[in-house]
Amino acid sequence: MNTHARTPMTKKRNQSFVQRYMTKRFMRALISTPEGRAHILTQIADAEDNGEARVFDDALASVEDPQIKKLIARHREDEIRHGQLFRNAAKKTGITPAAIPDELKALWQLNQEIDGFFDRPITDQRGVVTAYVVLLALEERAMEQFAMHREVFAEVDPEVAAIFEEVERDEERHLKYCHAITKMYADSEEERRAAIDDMRVKEARAFQRTQHANMAYIAEHRLMPSAWSRLGWSIIGALGRFTTPLPMTRYALAPVAA
Repeated sequence: MNTHARTPMTKKRNQSFVQRYMTKRFMRALISTPEGRAHILTQIADAEDNGEARVFDDALASVEDPQIKKLIARHREDEIRHGQLFRNAAKKTGITPAAIPDELKALWQLNQEIDGFFDRPITDQRGVVTAYVVLLALEERAMEQFAMHREVFAEVDPEVAAIFEEVERDEERHLKYCHAITKMYADSEEERRAAIDDMRVKEARAFQRTQHANMAYIAEHRLMPSAWSRLGWSIIGALGRFTTPLPMTRYALAPVAA
């Protein structure tokens, strides 16, 4: 028996390692310029305090349990605070970045995957489950991305790295909220787990499109430190559209939390 044979799961983890390595290389190049740093911090701020605001308002109006209402309200307050932390950090670069286009927004891309779910009001508990399954997938992605951002920013700006560390702690708590709320309102645990698995795949497709759009935007707006850097990453981005596997998070490679 060949104990060194690579299983499909091992292959996926190896692919994930390569993707993380390339992501950190890209981040290091991007934040080496004030313009690039302002862009990425503004993009993160927008994701934290802009895209999800109405989701929380609708969810609050659709649940009755006071403890659940308290969790949702705390979740909303945290995201607004996170957005302000990142916007303040972006201002310190001295750069006024352009508004973030829709195609660079993860929630906007994911909304295309789920048939415009967030274009309609959330009016019942089933809608709350769907909304919080979406938020769970986005929070899982944030946990992975923020860990890499923290590591890269620690090399050049410990103050911003500390913001990412603070936000990571909150996002970990938010994941618990997502699991608690979906468990409370889903019709069954089997349905909940299936919905989470399906949403993770949709989120990965949306995230991949966001990455490709972001790389094109960064090249177009010359946010990288040199022409060679812009050219190199443009080529990598173009090739990645056809060769890069779906960027699943580590959470998708593990069982759904109990």
